[in-house]
Amino acid sequence: MIKKILVLMVSLLVGCSTSPHHVDESVGRFRIVTLDDSPGTNRLFTVFKKLLEKDKALEAYDFRKIFLLQENGRPHSPPKESYIVLTSLSRTTNYTNNPSELLATIIHEELHEFVDQNQKKRDLALEKIKRIWPEDKIPTDRSQVADDLKSTYEHIIICYLELYGLKKTIGDEGAEKVIGKRKMYPWIYQTVLKNQSVLNDILLETDLLYPKMASRLPH
Repeated sequence: MIKKILVLMVSLLVGCSTSPHHVDESVGRFRIVTLDDSPGTNRLFTVFKKLLEKDKALEAYDFRKIFLLQENGRPHSPPKESYIVLTSLSRTTNYTNNPSELLATIIHEELHEFVDQNQKKRDLALEKIKRIWPEDKIPTDRSQVADDLKSTYEHIIICYLELYGLKKTIGDEGAEKVIGKRKMYPWIYQTVLKNQSVLNDILLETDLLYPKMASRLPH
């Protein structure tokens, strides 16, 4: 039901002119649409727009070009849809106070689509990952991992690619600091941080390193 409502809102807001209480603005290749007029969403819009204008490296991640901003919920990118939902308030992050984590989230959600488009390579990588972390090594506490086992394994790939892309954008030290503080999927992110060489080798062997990862931005 929630997905149907979101799809309807997208069709109304993106396909037609928006009301005065919503913002619909293009920044480079991307389009930003606010779904409510809350102070948090408006602050997120301001921060996100500045991020897109400043960090041209994000143009390397353009699988989904529409960003829907709302106050509550958690960031997500529904499969086979053209949009990403970002939230100003969640139990894990306040993006309006942390642009670097917002950057990480954008990269994370965009890379879901890249991995989905490379299913054969993803499956080869998952076979190797499961040999290193069999099911009995995955925490059963869902506050530590993703919603289910399949998603947890896939997020090991996504979260490593997120770290890899973030390093290319803001540098090694800054990227590891951001990833180390991520509150969602804590076991996955800590596993990624502690096993970077292993995961990099796996994704190199399976040709799953995103080829358009942006070069580090000049300071």
